[in-house]
Amino acid sequence: SFRSFVVVATSISISDVKAPGAVLPRHEWSLYKALVNELGDLRQPNYGDYCIELPGYISLDMRFVNGAGKVIYTTEGSWFIRKGNAFRGNENQMIQHCNDILASGLYKGNQYSWGDKVIDNTAKRLECSKSRTIWKQVGFSHHITLVAAQLAILHGS
Repeated sequence: SFRSFVVVATSISISDVKAPGAVLPRHEWSLYKALVNELGDLRQPNYGDYCIELPGYISLDMRFVNGAGKVIYTTEGSWFIRKGNAFRGNENQMIQHCNDILASGLYKGNQYSWGDKVIDNTAKRLECSKSRTIWKQVGFSHHITLVAAQLAILHGS
């Protein structure tokens, strides 16, 4: 006796990924597609995920944390993660991360999303952001664009 239900999950745990990166399955997307197929016309669940970031709160003063430079690039069924060393003082590592994405055969092109444009421009050395926040936004932009397209295809829109 409910009108709708939502499947919300994530399978990414970036802290488990070491340099130079990894390819991890998107279990939440596989689960959702299997559920939709299993339920058929009975009931279609809504989909939600936590994008490229595991939800939670870190009790650290981020001014003193120099996390790794990384790009998380969502693919049809996996997370393609490029991860390097400490970001501050080594921002140019992002150029190689972006070149790795372009060379992977998974890159969707510079017109796909704002994030894909930044990846392309960085690989070509036209820009290279000195902000870790921008690199999260790059991943978010690409991920949301891809998931919206996947949902439209899956549900015939």
